[in-house]
Amino acid sequence: MYLTKNKIGGLALLASALLSLCSCSDDAEVNATEPVFAITSAPTFVFPAEDAPTQTFSFTVNNEWRILSDAQWVTFSQKRGESGQITIELTAADNPTYAERTSSFYLMSGERKREIALTQAANVPLGINISNADALTAESLSKNGGLFTINFSLKNVDSWDVDFSYEGSSTGWLSVSSRDEEGAVEIKYEANTVPIDRSASIKISGGSYSDQLNITQAANPVITLDGTKSLADILDYYGIRETLASIELSGPVSDDDWALLKTLAGTTLKEINLANITNTVLPNSQFINCTALENLTLPTHGQLEIIPMELCRNASNLQGIVIPEGVRIIDRHAFANCSQMGAIYLPSTLEYMYGYCFEGQGTNRPAIHIQCQPLQILETMRGQDTKSTKASVFNNNSLPAECALYVNEKYLDMYKGNFTLDDLGIDESWEFYPDWELGERHFKWSYAEIYTE
Repeated sequence: MYLTKNKIGGLALLASALLSLCSCSDDAEVNATEPVFAITSAPTFVFPAEDAPTQTFSFTVNNEWRILSDAQWVTFSQKRGESGQITIELTAADNPTYAERTSSFYLMSGERKREIALTQAANVPLGINISNADALTAESLSKNGGLFTINFSLKNVDSWDVDFSYEGSSTGWLSVSSRDEEGAVEIKYEANTVPIDRSASIKISGGSYSDQLNITQAANPVITLDGTKSLADILDYYGIRETLASIELSGPVSDDDWALLKTLAGTTLKEINLANITNTVLPNSQFINCTALENLTLPTHGQLEIIPMELCRNASNLQGIVIPEGVRIIDRHAFANCSQMGAIYLPSTLEYMYGYCFEGQGTNRPAIHIQCQPLQILETMRGQDTKSTKASVFNNNSLPAECALYVNEKYLDMYKGNFTLDDLGIDESWEFYPDWELGERHFKWSYAEIYTE
């Protein structure tokens, strides 16, 4: 058979069209004789739960094609056919469940296939249904107060309102900040002023429908002492004396309060924050033998001048200590046998450390951070009441020589051993002058591994 010029031209045009079709495909390195398709209209198939409108899907294919799908809730206007420009209509049945459902279908031609995802929204049950209850109840609200939003669905509900109910004696700490009538309400919660967690229920209701969630706000560990109630009265009122693990105090601490703190720090109380108390003097031996105590924060008002003798002696689980600015003297055995110390911070105002105030570190080598100029640490006076007896600050346990020493940069040369009494500003008017001498037997700072900070 002979081909006319027109027939030859027609075949050329057909070949050109097929090559053009192949060039539209996302698949690489495909020749004109292989099955190939190009998706020309691929919407994101997300259907509403009910009365979903029909969606379309278009593609071009140069061979036979078919659609495979396990999604029983989606029907296709056509699931197989010949080559050409194809448009398929997808229809989703109503979702009878309250959960989102997902699936996919495959467009296939020969060995080639393309997967396309299908999603349908969850059906909203009748009434009012809070959607983020789990997230809001998973963690306690901040003790400092703030805002959170409740999201909920409305079906067959024309109007709604919010009610609060509280557990215990702490009430009125919730209020509506703003609301969206379509299904959201922003709640404001006040700062917690009590040393226990507090809880409340929030109910959203409309007509015969309602839903609610329970929330908890974290305790505020700060207890303000004003002299009207003792610490024991406050702890007993809230029923937490026997379980208290952390406490923060403000105001004046009485003798009875000190006694209770000492008892608790020997049993359950691990953390005591005294930063905001008004006392300028601490009792001797206040936390001696308090093995439960792990963290102690001393007053930061700047008027505490002396760390008393045996303040934390034998507090074997104390993790470290920060001596606040304003302190001039650390008395004997103040932190003796605190064998878990990880760090010791000494202020710029420190002038003298009496004997054995940091003895008994054992094999532990706490980092020492010191802001003042070098102090005498060997052959110091044992204590304010035993000044004639000589002692060492660290009880000859090689400190600070075997620890990391962090010093104020302006005193770096002094800590390396380059100073005189005049450099230290020491003269006969200083109360410790008779005890003060230069020499290796009095100083070991220069033997440490020294850093600046």
